[in-house]
Amino acid sequence: VSIEQVFNMTVDTERKMAAGLHRWFVVKFDEGSNVEAVARKFASLDVVKRVQFNSQMEKPEVQAFPVQPIASTRATDMPFNDEMLPLQWHYDNRGDLDLNGLNEPVADADINLFEAWKYTTGNPQVVVAVVDEGVYYDHPDLAANMWVNEDEIPNNGIDDDQNGYVDDIHGYNFVKDSGNVTADAHGTHVAGIIAAESDNGIGVSGICQDSTLICVDWTPSDGQLWIPDLAVLVGFVEVVKAGAKVINFSVGISSSISEKSEKFPSIVNNFDAMLYSYAMGSLLSRGYDFLVVQSAGNG
Repeated sequence: VSIEQVFNMTVDTERKMAAGLHRWFVVKFDEGSNVEAVARKFASLDVVKRVQFNSQMEKPEVQAFPVQPIASTRATDMPFNDEMLPLQWHYDNRGDLDLNGLNEPVADADINLFEAWKYTTGNPQVVVAVVDEGVYYDHPDLAANMWVNEDEIPNNGIDDDQNGYVDDIHGYNFVKDSGNVTADAHGTHVAGIIAAESDNGIGVSGICQDSTLICVDWTPSDGQLWIPDLAVLVGFVEVVKAGAKVINFSVGISSSISEKSEKFPSIVNNFDAMLYSYAMGSLLSRGYDFLVVQSAGNG
């Protein structure tokens, strides 16, 4: 039905071509066609290097469980007074918590965070970008650690700092092209793990609790986001330019492709290749340094 380029080649053209992004196309065909049959036909062409399904990113169904009370003896020797810290067994696992019978507690199955905290609890100068659903930036455990664009006047509909983004106060939604980040549970959950405020008597403790959070919201208007999507790449570039030193990318991507080979690679590998070739390569060449952390086993 149609063949269209994935990336807009009218801007940043030289850098995109150097990364090979001008060679990516989305092929649309009649709904009655067999997807795998069409993919194999394209893969048989010498001019086609790779074929993959344009998989849709979806929000997984999750089940919540009530929090169990914590014995006072455990809570008395925590490094901070956050009420939920004794439940964060992945920080300090003594093998004494029964998590609703879901898991058999194993002593020392943790990330040794209490030991790491003796050296550092983060730094406000270290900005961590949360590439996810939106963050409740006014959450009482997050508000103090949110990045704030001091050069932008909130909610006035004007690009005050003339960086190309209107009302980007705590971050930006690069899919909807809006400074109104869509606060959601998963993005907030991830942000809390990274930098929830500690020693404030409420909620949880963040791993790098004294660092700064900036929100890169990829929540689309219609609830659907397709890979590859340039908006996510643009978000990577812009937050690093804004000062982000760490990018956390917690998203699960699945593909229905049945055959894995040179012409039918994992869609995650292809997406990673685009991220590194464009976003990271172009930024590193301009003297930026940063770390990207991608989730394992999401969803």
